[in-house]
Amino acid sequence: MKLQGILDKSFRLLRERPRIFIPNLISSIVYAVFELVLIYYVLDLVYSIPNPQSVCSNIAPIIGLFLFYPLIGAIDLVTYGMYPSMVSDYHADKKINLLRSLKDSLKSWRILLAVGVIFITFIVLLFFIVFLFFILSMILDEKMIIFLSFPVVLSLIVVLMMAIFFVVPTGVIEKKGVLCSFSNSFRLSSRYMWEVFALIVFFMALVLAAISLGTLVNVKEVGVGLTLTAVLLFILLRLIQSVIYTYISVVNPYFYLQRR
Repeated sequence: MKLQGILDKSFRLLRERPRIFIPNLISSIVYAVFELVLIYYVLDLVYSIPNPQSVCSNIAPIIGLFLFYPLIGAIDLVTYGMYPSMVSDYHADKKINLLRSLKDSLKSWRILLAVGVIFITFIVLLFFIVFLFFILSMILDEKMIIFLSFPVVLSLIVVLMMAIFFVVPTGVIEKKGVLCSFSNSFRLSSRYMWEVFALIVFFMALVLAAISLGTLVNVKEVGVGLTLTAVLLFILLRLIQSVIYTYISVVNPYFYLQRR
């Protein structure tokens, strides 16, 4: 099946089995609640800056919220790990069972944990690279240097995504171990390099579009505060983001099933 056919089939899956949206929707709601509460306390902190005595009391809830972030990240990974199982059921003309998909995802916790650790380490590395370019731009008094970090960061993201593109589908569908899943992912990515590259670019475009929507609503929130209109707009855009991320989560294992 050609790449365009896989994208079309994945979209048809979403239309025919709408329950497949549920895991990503739950994850999006958790993130939305976390972000709204965080914005609420950040606004409180900003308003309290003129009063130094209030700053410490207002920063404590923010620190407390971030202590819960690993739990939210774990929920995100587990829900993402459910999609290979659901897509596999659809591909085999079976009924999609959310509970069974959840169990399959939890059984693959070692692979999901490994992917999570890799992503966290990678984000720290990207931050370090951008920081180095920023320092270099300050030393040389040339602000344009900071923009040179963007192609470097994008290139590294593409390389990482190509290396681990099939890790989660392999681990969840084939029930392979961590090393075997990474080895199989690298082998398949090498075999179908240009198709994987095209999909990654497509995914990155979708993610950038989703992030841009979130950025627009966040600007509104900072400007007007947490009004009812801002909150409703925030939730609407998070739902749109959830649809985009669900489509990405479906295309990845569907492509694996067609190319394994």
